[in-house]
Amino acid sequence: VNDFLSGRGIAELSGLIADFIDSTDYTALARSLNPVVDTGDGCNSAKVFIDSVEHSGIDVEVGPVANGIDAAIAVRSLAVTGHVTFRAVCIGGSAGFSVSADALEVGAVIVPSLAGGDIAVGLDDVTSALSGLGIEVGGVPGFVEDLISGAVSDQVAGILRDQIAQMVPPLVGS
Repeated sequence: VNDFLSGRGIAELSGLIADFIDSTDYTALARSLNPVVDTGDGCNSAKVFIDSVEHSGIDVEVGPVANGIDAAIAVRSLAVTGHVTFRAVCIGGSAGFSVSADALEVGAVIVPSLAGGDIAVGLDDVTSALSGLGIEVGGVPGFVEDLISGAVSDQVAGILRDQIAQMVPPLVGS
């Protein structure tokens, strides 16, 4: 792989990935998975819904590594809003929330291979991490706030990471 990547090819691949990921409607994607957290209908339960997912842009860096192409993708200034319905000691309530992060960083190695005479593209070593996480929610029981700070942040990161991991191989292979 390293012998076939030019500086121009690397720049074009970075731009192609960034444009495609940037044009994805993450709000629609997240809403299609609502509720993103559902602890049931008991006396201490919660359902968490994502209403919107916004970001300020996508940065992509790619470069050759042994047997593939290293990709580092950053979703900048991530802002997620949502709402939660809950029951605490069998008394119901609801509240809005927001989750922000300086960035969601996704890393992977793009691995091309030959399959039946065709080039197949896969991803190895996919990682993700939120940096600069901030959460705003008020007037909810502690277990609900814990759900939003833990499970919702993990769900949002997972949704974006998984979507990026699904988009990149077909994009690179085309």
